[in-house]
Formats: sequence, structure tokens, C-alpha cells
Amino acid sequence: MATINDLFTPGQLKNAGVLKAAMMQTIYLENKGDKGFQLHQLPVEAQYSPVYGITSTDANHDGKEDILLCGNNAWTRIKFGRYEANHGVLLAGDGKNNFTYTPQYKSGLNIKGDVRSLVKVKGKNTIQLLAGINDSPVVGIKTR
Repeated sequence: MATINDLFTPGQLKNAGVLKAAMMQTIYLENKGDKGFQLHQLPVEAQYSPVYGITSTDANHDGKEDILLCGNNAWTRIKFGRYEANHGVLLAGDGKNNFTYTPQYKSGLNIKGDVRSLVKVKGKNTIQLLAGINDSPVVGIKTR
């Protein structure tokens, strides 16, 4: 197995910095204005697979914003396996910065593939979510 010193010369590594990931969880940050950001933990179901697309919408029509997470990664190295447990994770919001996982049999979500983007498109009387998926057509989800 090659080490970093096998790949780069001492001159190339001379000014190289070391970066370290300190948090690997999927979280959300609440913007508190002048007070900065407040970190909020998300339920364990948000941690099952990589997340690449996030949006908020009132999916359950209760007047409170919910969060939809999409992602997956099928292009990992063989020894790690695929990360494909995310078929659309809906987290229902209570309006007080708390979110609860909505099981897929209730949410109806079944988004397969490596989602890399998720956008909310507002029409005159509709809201649609569009998921961009690697090597697949765009998936549309009508929420209203």
C-alpha cells in the first residue's frame, strides 16, 4: 500500500496542511442572526447514509416546516460497500426546532440512486421537489 510520501515529494508536502473532520453527523444549523448559528442534532435515521440534498417544506401540511434529506453513494471502494439506505428521509418538524423521523410507509418516499441535488420549485398553487440523481432521470415529488 502506498503512503503519502510515496505519492508526493518532500517539496510538494512542505506547505501541505492537515485537515481533520471533527463531526460526521448530519445536523442542521439555525441562523440566530448576530448571535451566530446554533447546532441542532437530527434523529439517528438521518445518519444511515450520506446526505447530498436537503430542503425544507411542509410535507404533512400542518403549518410547520419539515426537512427532506436525500443522498446515497454507490461509488465507494469495494471494501466499504455501498451507502444506499436513504430513499428519502422525511423529518417532521414541530415548529420548535425538533424533528421526528417519518417512516417511509407513511411518507411514501422511494427515491432510489445517488441523489446529488434537491430543489424546491414553487408554482402558483403547487410546490414540487426535484431530485437530481446520478445516471438517472430527475425525480419529481409533488407536495402541494
